[in-house]
Amino acid sequence: MLAGLSVCLVGIRLRTQCYRQLGKRFTYDLRSHSRGGPGLVTTGPYSVVRHPSYVAAMITWAGFAIAYLDPRITKSIKFDTLSHQMNVGLYNLWHAALAVPCALFPILFVMRIRGEERILAQEFGPRWDQYARRVKWKLIPYIW
Repeated sequence: MLAGLSVCLVGIRLRTQCYRQLGKRFTYDLRSHSRGGPGLVTTGPYSVVRHPSYVAAMITWAGFAIAYLDPRITKSIKFDTLSHQMNVGLYNLWHAALAVPCALFPILFVMRIRGEERILAQEFGPRWDQYARRVKWKLIPYIW
């Protein structure tokens, strides 16, 4: 469990750094980033991958999954009034509830990244193209 929480804290720290780096440019929805001031953020974690905030979110979720899939945690969830079959079912539901977001987030992030990069290319033009050539990796270095 401690390993999972440590991974989670790394993700939270990285995501916080991304929020701070973007400042008022940070948005939850896909739209122009210029409202927070001029400039394309290309330093800090943005010099390694183009979307480090999404990497941080996935690291955080992976940390939660590692922590809460620890057998010591799942075995502690016990309802004495329920049958063994019901407890097994609850354990399986618990695991599925953690696995679904971990499986879906990368897919949703890939879809969002495509839309976000279109907006950034329109907004920053050649500066975006130059940045995208320099920072080749969208999410995971040497992979994508």
